[in-house]
Amino acid sequence: QCGWAMTGREAVRAEVRLSGKIVYDETRYRTISAWVPGRIDRLFVDQTGAVVRNGQKLVSLYSPSLVAAQTELLSALTARRETAGSASALVRDSAAETVAAARNRLRLWGLTRAQIEAVESRGKATYHLDIPAPVGGVVVHKNATEGMYVSTGEPLYKVADLTTVWVDLEAY
Repeated sequence: QCGWAMTGREAVRAEVRLSGKIVYDETRYRTISAWVPGRIDRLFVDQTGAVVRNGQKLVSLYSPSLVAAQTELLSALTARRETAGSASALVRDSAAETVAAARNRLRLWGLTRAQIEAVESRGKATYHLDIPAPVGGVVVHKNATEGMYVSTGEPLYKVADLTTVWVDLEAY
């Protein structure tokens, strides 16, 4: 004989006491890192627990590598202007590709389109890059200090969006 039984679904009411803690929603937790090596000259957010908005300035970073990349872009723009009247399509295309590559390098290092356009319109490199918050939330950990030298990828802040949290319970 087979031991089959009918099953059903019922609401169960019971009081259960559990211990646990409230934790960050892992999908809303971000580490903000330095995209380029440099020195932090100014902190705009200087304490754990500070509330930050998406796009708000966190630090101002001086980076010789970034200055060199901006200078490279400006030189490429000058070369493109000087070769615009060239009869050789290869020369014109090469100059345009160099400009595109220099812009892309700056984008990969965290500059926004507006920051790159500002460099181009100003015609000279800026010595400081303002690093904005990629998300809004609360600073739950701050590594950054003024005067600190950072390398690429070094964590500066950890930010958690606390509009949604998890309850982590221990049930035995």
